[in-house]
Order: sequence, then C-alpha cells, then structure tokens
Amino acid sequence: MYLFVFLKRGDMSDFQSGYLRQAGVCSFQDLKAQEIEKKLGDFRVFEGLKKLISPEKQGSEGQYFGSLSLADSQDMLMNAPVGIFVTTPEGKLIYANLALIRIFGYDSPQEAIESIKDLGAQIYADPKEREDVKRLLEKSDETLNYECRFVRKDGSQFWASCSIRAARKENGKIVYYQGFFADVTERKQEREALLKTQFAMDKAPESIFFVDHEGGIVYANEAAYASMGYIREELQAMKVFDIDPDFPPDKWEDHKEEMRCRKTKLFESRHRTKDGRIFPVEVITNYMESDGRFWACAFDRDITERKKAEEALKESEARFRKLFQKAPMAMAHIALDGTILAVNERLSQTMGHRIEDVPTLEHAWALAYPDPDFRQKVTRKWRADLEHAIAENSEMEPFKCPLHFMDGNVHTMIIKTKLIGDSVIVSFFDITKLKQAEEDRKKLQEQLHQSQKLEAVGILAGGVAHDFNNMLGSITGFAELTLGEMEPSNRFRQNLVRILDAARRSASLTRQLLAFARKQTIEPILFDLNESIDGLLKMLHRLIGENIEIAWRAGKDSLKVKMDPTQFDQILVNLCVNAKDAIDSVGRISIETEKIFLDQAYCDYHAEFTPGEYALLAVSDDGCGMEKDNLKHIFEPFFTTKGLGRGTGLGLATVYGIVRQHEGFINVYSEPGKGTTFRIYIPLEAGELMEKKVAGTAEILYSRGESILMVEDDSILLEMGRLMLERLGYSVITAATPKEAIELVEENSSKIDLFITDVVMPEMNGRELADRIQKIRPGMKHLFMSGYTADIIVQQGGLDEGINFIQKPFLMEGLSKKIREILD
Repeated sequence: MYLFVFLKRGDMSDFQSGYLRQAGVCSFQDLKAQEIEKKLGDFRVFEGLKKLISPEKQGSEGQYFGSLSLADSQDMLMNAPVGIFVTTPEGKLIYANLALIRIFGYDSPQEAIESIKDLGAQIYADPKEREDVKRLLEKSDETLNYECRFVRKDGSQFWASCSIRAARKENGKIVYYQGFFADVTERKQEREALLKTQFAMDKAPESIFFVDHEGGIVYANEAAYASMGYIREELQAMKVFDIDPDFPPDKWEDHKEEMRCRKTKLFESRHRTKDGRIFPVEVITNYMESDGRFWACAFDRDITERKKAEEALKESEARFRKLFQKAPMAMAHIALDGTILAVNERLSQTMGHRIEDVPTLEHAWALAYPDPDFRQKVTRKWRADLEHAIAENSEMEPFKCPLHFMDGNVHTMIIKTKLIGDSVIVSFFDITKLKQAEEDRKKLQEQLHQSQKLEAVGILAGGVAHDFNNMLGSITGFAELTLGEMEPSNRFRQNLVRILDAARRSASLTRQLLAFARKQTIEPILFDLNESIDGLLKMLHRLIGENIEIAWRAGKDSLKVKMDPTQFDQILVNLCVNAKDAIDSVGRISIETEKIFLDQAYCDYHAEFTPGEYALLAVSDDGCGMEKDNLKHIFEPFFTTKGLGRGTGLGLATVYGIVRQHEGFINVYSEPGKGTTFRIYIPLEAGELMEKKVAGTAEILYSRGESILMVEDDSILLEMGRLMLERLGYSVITAATPKEAIELVEENSSKIDLFITDVVMPEMNGRELADRIQKIRPGMKHLFMSGYTADIIVQQGGLDEGINFIQKPFLMEGLSKKIREILD
C-alpha cells in the first residue's frame, strides 16, 4: 500500500514542508487528486492529510508529491526530528512519535498515550492556553507556530511551538487534532537574551551606533537619537558623514583600513544635531567582521560639560597666576629643589626683592636673615618641616620670625608654606602692625570690661533704690507729720529733727546711686555750658577755699547742651571737690571748655565713644595724682582713695552715671605726683536756650477744696500719703491696687480732681493705669510718684512730654507745691 501526500504552496509552514522534504517525499505531476485519495483509504492517522489534497484545496499551482510504502511512512513519522501528535477534541493523546515523547520525558509513545488523558490539565502550564488554541481552531481549522509553556512528566516547564490542524467530518464536526511540536526553550531564551541586550543598549545613558563598512548607521539607541534630535528611523537612514562634520566621506576611506585592523580606538570628534547645533563627543570604537563585511560599534559620550570644565580650568589657572601676582600678601613660588620660580608684585613692593635678586631659596634666606647663626636655625627648621609634610602628605605649621627688608627695616612676619604638587607656595604675613593693634585691643578690652562692670553695678543700684526710697519715704513722711503735731517745747522734737535729717541724707545717697545707674529721673533743658559755669564760680570759690586757685578758661564757641542743669552743677561740684581733696595745701584747679569733634579713628581707640561734635569740659588739678591700678576703679560706687570718714565713694560714680545718662563720655588721665585731668564730652545740641528754674521759697501750699485719689501698693506709704494730703486740706480717696482705683474712678469720676499713683505696681504699672483712667474720664489730671521709674514714664532718663512727676522720698512742702502747680 502506498501513501501519496499533497502539498499546496504556502499551505503548510516552511518548518513542516521542510520536514517532508527531509523525509524523502517525491513529486508526481500526473496523478489526479481523486486517485491519491482512493489510495489513502481509511488509515486514520493520515485522515487529515486527505483535507490537504481535497478538490477544493487544489489549484493551478497544486503539486503532488511522493509515493512511499505505508511501513516506510509510519517509520518516517515515528522517527521524525520534530514532535508529531494526534489528539481527540476532548484532549486525549492518541498518537505521539518518538521526538514528542522525548520532549515530554516519557519512555515510550504507549506510556504517553496511556498517561495523558487531559491535555489542558496535564501538559499545558496554563490550561487557559489549551482553550485559546481550541478557539483558534474553531475559527480557522489551523494555528501555526503557537508558542506557550508546557509541563514535562517530571513537572518542569519549557517553551514549545506547535502548529495544529483540526480534522473534520463532512458534517463539519471535528474528529481530531493533529500537528507538529518543537521545543523552543533555548531559542526563546536566546531571543529574550537578545531582547535584553537590545533593551540594555536602547536604555544605555551613552549614545551607541552600529555603522557598516560604507558608513551607514544601521542601529542607534535611544540616547543617540535623543541627543541628536532625530527619530530612530531618520537617524538609521543616515550615514556618519551626515552627523559628524569631522568625518567627511574621503576621510571615511582611510577609516575603513582601521576597521580591518579591528583595533579599539579612542578619539574626540563632533556631532551635528538636527537643528544644526554642534557639540563635542568622545568616541570609543570597536570593530568586528561578519560575512566578510566589517562593522563598527561606536560608543559616543557628550563631553560638552567636560570641555567647559577644561576651559574653566584653563581660566582658573590664568586667574590663579593673576591672583598670585596681584595678591595683597607677599608670596613666592618655589620648587622643591630650592629654585625660586616666581615672586609676586607685593613681595617685590614690600620687601624690595625681585626674582633676579633671589634665584634660589638660599639667596632668599641670606637676604632675610643676615645673621648666619639665626639663618641656619630658621632654614634647618623650615627644611625639616617641609620634608615631614611631604612624607606625611600633611600641612606645614606656620611659624613666626623677623625678616629683614631691603630698606633695612625688620618686620615680624608669619610664614606659611603650602605644598602644590612638586612645588610650594610661601606666603608672608606682616604682623608688625597687628602686634601693635593687639596691644591696643587689650587696652580697649580693659575699658570695655570696666564699662560692663559699672553697668552691672548700676543695674543693681537701680533695683535697690526703689525699695530703699519707699522705706525712706515712710521715715521722712511720718517724721514730718509727727513734727507737725508736736509743740515747739516738746523734748522729743529734736530727736525727730535728727531722724528727718538722717533720712534726707540717706535719700541724697540714693539719688547719687540712681545718678550712677542712669536711672535718676531728670528734666533736661537746653543751656549754654559756659554760662552755667560762670554762674557756679562764686559758689565753687567758697566751697574750695582761698588756698586753692580756680583758673577758668572758657572756649570761644557757644556750647549748647541739653541736660538737667542741677545734674551739671553736681558734676562740676563733685569734680572740684575731688580735685580739692587731691591737693595737700596750696594748689590750682583748672576748668576749661571747648568745642571738639571726635572722628572715627579716635573712637576706634576708645571704647563706647561715637563720632560727632561735643562740648568738652576739662577739670584738672596739680594734686597727688593716682596709681594706674586705682584708675581702673575710680568710677565704681563706694571706691575711694581718701582716708576714713572723708568720703562716701559715690562722687565720681555719680559723675560717670550722669555723663553716660546724657549720652556723653568721660576720660581720666593721672600719674602719681603729676595731678589728674578729667575730660568730659557732652553732645552739642541746636535750638533756643532755656532759662534754669529758680528754687522757690520754703512754703507749704494748701488745698482749695479739691479731691484727690491716691494709688499706692505699699500700705504704709498709702497711709502716710493720705495723712499728708488730709493735712494739706484735700479730700482723699485711697486705693491699694490699680483695679480698685479703676472701680473708684468709675464710681466717683466727677468728684476727683487729681489722682496720684505710684509708677511700679503689681497688676499694671502707673502709666497703664493712667491710660485706663483717662479713657473713663478724659483730661483728669494726674501725678506720678516713684523712687525708681524703671523707664516706664521716662526716655533716656528724661521725663516724657506732659508727664508730672515727684521723686520719692518727698516732704510735705514739695508735695504741696507740685499739687498746686498741677491743679492751678
């Protein structure tokens, strides 16, 4: 029995037709399709082949192939190099050749047929793939080269490609499936590896080109066409000459010879983008041969930034050379062998040395250190430090030593050496002036320290003054009230007078402390300094005595200052008394004034001073003078060089505080046996002069029927104030707290003519209380009282405009006049 197989061109895959050719199928041109079908008979395995040669499958291009014995055909199929199978539509394997069972790992076709009852569940890695294949076969009767994963007998998975055809009866019902099966795992892996390689090249950060021997670009990755501005198809249709202006066609012929040598080449070139921009690239080219043709694989790196960096480096080196020459410090560039490579302009200008003068380091040392012993010591140390720095790759420690300049002067210099490759840069820092400045700085630090110490003592004094003045106010107030009730003949009256006198002197000390602390409340006016001194001279002569001459020399300029006149009087009196105590018997006190301008240079040398125009008051004596150690402490409270009982130590402290409160400055110069000079600088002011207030008579002024609200958180002072005001004839309402005072004003605002309040209180201060009361009854008159205002109602120690104030402790006389001054 013979088998005749029909193949129509294009009807089967190349893989299948190739297999039949390898199996020895022969061609017959004359045999009819019906005869071939008759000879096939009912052999079930080849039933499907009948479809291939059915009349409807024939055509003018149809060809008939082969004639083999049935045994030969069966042997051919069983031993074919690819897997051949037949299955039922339900998924049972009914035929398998040896190649198929080897692929799936079975021992024989019989074992495979008996074992595989359900293809979808047993051999497909994903049963859904079996369903997809069946759907494809329902539509077209065949599926070619369908790839998916399958499962071997041992459970391992692999990729295979299968071409399957459905065999149907005349009624269209599918009888079985038959097909070819091939393991494509290795090919799949190779393809995936190739895809990964291509993906890696496509995603590489640098441009990659494959160029054929004619210069055509056959491949370019994403970085390549992105950097060039082309799409892939455009770039791969171009040649190297189109994108590289440095590679014209005639040069490419020379390059082809290099390709034959197959050497890796590194060079720089340029690329031209689609928009015409040209940028530099670094190219690494590898060459290969395939099918007798040469190829180039080029890795191109955009080196625009590197080129910029190189240019920047060149510019930096040029700037360095310029900076070296124009550097503000003297510098020399020296080779490690001692050759002086360069000296900058500053070195030539300051030291007087030129490169011609100092060809070697030995010459330089000889010029800098004429003394051979000292020169040897310095050079030996410098050489040792340099060798150590080179060995340890470390910095050389700067060192200080004198240097002789060409003009013969010796300057103290710090020499610093910096290793730069195989040479050193030596820098010379002249610290001659710096040493002098360091001494000046120490002096300024001492001045600043003294000022800070005085400031701290002043803060302490100001804090103490508040409570102390309250206590003194109680003493003086009740003493004065009690005196007013006593008969002149009372034997205890004198005791109260003495108590009152002691309290007044204590209050004077407190005022001095406040003056030092710059916390004393002042009423500054604009007056002429020379006129004020003229008015004090008679009093000063009486105070100093006839054995000491007062020499007064007024400056020719008008010296307008704004300060509290009584405080200026206190300054002059304290300085003259201090000078009198420094003179043993006969001597002279000089008082001088002048207009002076302090510049920045002077202020830089004197701590706390600021530039500007000042009125200078100088008070000098030819007394015993002072030691330097005493000068550091003379402005400290309670410091005195006088004997026991001759002073409180507050006089100069008061002067210092008053001057600083008026934004002035004070200097003192003294030497033992050469007298002392105090120089006081008060800022000059412009404006109309004002007359000093003349002290009134010692008279108590009484009420005219007014009512007064008094607010004081100290119960003793509140009681004392009430008694004083009632003694003066006023109706008095008292409040111990600001809250209570506000309530009383709300209830009795129309009956209150004046309220008197302490400045420093809990809850709210006197200024805040006054603002609250003014809102309840606008225009109500008020009087502040305090021993220490804490800057609540003052600015720079002076009363704010429109503020009425009385200093604690006060007497009935002063209180009565202040009240009448406000009410009238």
